Amino acid sequence: MLDETWPSSSNQFVSLSSVSRATQEITAGVKSNSKAHVFVAMPFSKDLEDVFIFGIQGPINKAGYLCERVDMLSFTGDILERIKSRIETAALVVADLTGANPNVYLEVGYAWGKNRPTLLLSRKTDDLKFDVRGQRCLVYDSIVDLSKKLQQDLAVLVT
Repeated sequence: MLDETWPSSSNQFVSLSSVSRATQEITAGVKSNSKAHVFVAMPFSKDLEDVFIFGIQGPINKAGYLCERVDMLSFTGDILERIKSRIETAALVVADLTGANPNVYLEVGYAWGKNRPTLLLSRKTDDLKFDVRGQRCLVYDSIVDLSKKLQQDLAVLVT
């Protein structure tokens, strides 16, 4: 029957359940919501794009997590609800406080209110406001420095 079999390219029939499993294996880790994710809160600006891609996303993916920044996700509905939902289900929230962006501070406060583990980052300590100065923060000099420090922290946090 059509719902049970499907012809493959070699004209042999394969079960749809095996096709479904193969599709799941191909997409696992790409857009799967079942894999643990890290939510990244940071300003959305061109000058921080390389910081995100090479300094944050790379180490997070290497540690086995999906790395999510809300402006890079496709979804429908209210953006604030999406941010809250992804923070609530995140294995970790990484927040770059460089530039003291109030939206990033709001997301950190929400993560703390929901008892989500939060890792703070900043290019310089002068960007840190009073409320977070007592918290541990990875201060980085360059993208390479950030990548190394984040990899080290994630290796400890993952094990």
